[in-house]
Amino acid sequence: MSTSDGYVLCNTIAPDSAISAERLAAMSASFCGISNGLTEQAEKQPFTGCLIETEKGLLVCRPIQHAALEVVLLGSFSPETNHGVAMWTLNNVARDILEILKHYN
Repeated sequence: MSTSDGYVLCNTIAPDSAISAERLAAMSASFCGISNGLTEQAEKQPFTGCLIETEKGLLVCRPIQHAALEVVLLGSFSPETNHGVAMWTLNNVARDILEILKHYN
């Protein structure tokens, strides 16, 4: 999870992984921003998330906003996971995070 401007809030990346949490957070926020702009240009608002398909699985980004706080949630799913399950899972996590944020704003 990152801020909407690309700073890491938390992650589940293994400490010995070659994946950079900082770069992933920045790219996720940027991808959400670009996708949001695309939905505006295509008149398909409101923007609720975006998905990347790879041979190694799915990446799903979902913005979460409550009051002045805006964060980006990125989910990584195995190739065996279908689109519907990935979206359903990330939307449920986003809903739970939003409930937590309501107590802090």
